[in-house]
Amino acid sequence: MWDSLLISASKSPFWTVLFPLVCFSLTGSMFTDKNTQKFFYLVGVLSSLIISIFLHLRWDSFRIHFLSNGVENLRERKILFIGDSITCEGSRPRGFITKLDSILALDAQIVCQKGATAQEII
Repeated sequence: MWDSLLISASKSPFWTVLFPLVCFSLTGSMFTDKNTQKFFYLVGVLSSLIISIFLHLRWDSFRIHFLSNGVENLRERKILFIGDSITCEGSRPRGFITKLDSILALDAQIVCQKGATAQEII
């Protein structure tokens, strides 16, 4: 569940960050006390900031780097990915398989099933 939540959030990071700000602002506007309203606005801003930092560090900040030695050999290979839900999610737009494919133009075959082990898939 946690991976699917991160993937959903990464598809639309703007709305993911904006959502708590709007929710806390609307909740704060229901109160007549100015200090309570300010508190909810502050909590909304802080939660949006925390979510944006978390999304950046957890999802967007990793990069795939190769040494210049041996990259040409990888361009000619076919790769078979066998695995569970992490492997299945790797073929999504920001997944590791998609990033590898965009860098190396691989002929990637993906055999995966959520919740399965590699032995079960083999």
